Parts: sequence; C-alpha cells; structure tokens
Amino acid sequence: MKPIGILGGMGPEATNQMAQLLFSVTPAGCDQDHIPILVWNNSLLPHRLDAIWGDGESPVPEMIKMAQQLEMCGVSHIIMPCNTAHYFISEIQPNITIPILNFMDVTSVHIKQHYSFKKVGVLGTNVTTKFGLYRAALEKYGFEVVDPCEEDQQAMTDAIYLVKAGQHLAGKAIMDRVADSLIMKGAECVVMGCTEIPLVMKNEEHSVPLVDPSYCVALETLRLVKEEVGEVVSSEVVAVGELNG
Repeated sequence: MKPIGILGGMGPEATNQMAQLLFSVTPAGCDQDHIPILVWNNSLLPHRLDAIWGDGESPVPEMIKMAQQLEMCGVSHIIMPCNTAHYFISEIQPNITIPILNFMDVTSVHIKQHYSFKKVGVLGTNVTTKFGLYRAALEKYGFEVVDPCEEDQQAMTDAIYLVKAGQHLAGKAIMDRVADSLIMKGAECVVMGCTEIPLVMKNEEHSVPLVDPSYCVALETLRLVKEEVGEVVSSEVVAVGELNG
C-alpha cells in the first residue's frame, strides 16, 4: 500500500484535521490497517488570496516543489486541504505524474450519490465564490448553486480569518448566520467550502446537512487505497451531513 501525500499548511490546523479524518474513516483493527500518510505542513507558503488578487507573491512555485517532493517520497495521490488553493491546481498538476484529488469534483459526486437535493449552498472565501470553484463542479452534476450576497461573502471571508487566528467563537457566529441566510434562500444542504469552516460549525445546529469536502475526500481516498490493494469499501458510509452531528 502506497502512502497518501497531504500538501498542507493552508492552514496548519486544517491540515492536521485532514489527517485525522483519514484515520477516522478507516476501519482498522491495528496500526498496520491504517493508510500511510506523508504530511507536508508548510505554514510558510505565500498568502493565497494576496497572490490571486495580484497583491503578493505566488505560492505556486513552492507548491509545485512540495508536490514533487511528495511524489519523490512515493505517494500515490495528493490531497490539498485548502479549497481556495484549488485555484492553482491547473498550474501544479502538469508538474507531477500523480493525481491531486479535486475537492470540488469529489464533493459534487458525493452529494449526487448520497442525496436527492437540487439546491446547494456554498460557503467559502471570496476567491471560491468569485471564481466559481464549486459552482462549475456542482452545476456539472445538475445542482443549482446558492451563494451568499456580497456583504455576507465578505463577512464569511473575515470569519475564516478569525478562525485561523484562533478566534473560533467569533468566526463561528458569523459563519452560522451566513449559512442560515443560504438556507433561507432555499439551500437544501450547505457545502463548507473552506477547511477552516468544519473546525467550528456543527450539523446539529442547522436545519439542513452541512457537507464537509475534507470528509468527502477522506472517503474517496479510502476507496482508492482499498481499490489499489484489491479490497472493496462498504457502501454503508456515514452520510456527510451526519459526520459531526
């Protein structure tokens, strides 16, 4: 069984949570049953949002180097637990021969397979919304996307950085309010499209399922690893909306 690589540091806490999710979804009776993971938690990467808006150094050269280092270590796939950083996938992927699992595609497929919803709300940074990182994938699978209004979108981005700064309660209050506004607009589930969001938001506090893309990717990773070794993953997985309920 080859290890899985995590290209992380965006942010560091969410990177650790990604590794924890991989442990939590793996049925294991002993240490050797777990998926081997190589985590490159590089908190020194240049700021993604600043680079995208043209106000800072691009993180792409360093991200390419990290991906190549993980490939040299023998990983079979790379997970990048930062939704906003998926903006750069098209620049990173051509420089390696192993796949980067795409959060947007994996999450869209999971919702399609597990729910009968038509309208999906999306929470995330300004970049995630403005560039339609989730919209393109969700619409490809027939979903109608519900985004926050401009004012709520800026509030959501600010809330994400409150969580990054350790101000979880302040960030959570804003996130909960914006999520409820999407539900009021008809969203039947809400994608937590930034890896800081699931650190503080809880399913039991909302009237529709909150979908965690990191959890979706953890399940897909388990499926790929089991497929590699010739095992079949049970279809009886925990529904995304029940994970942290």
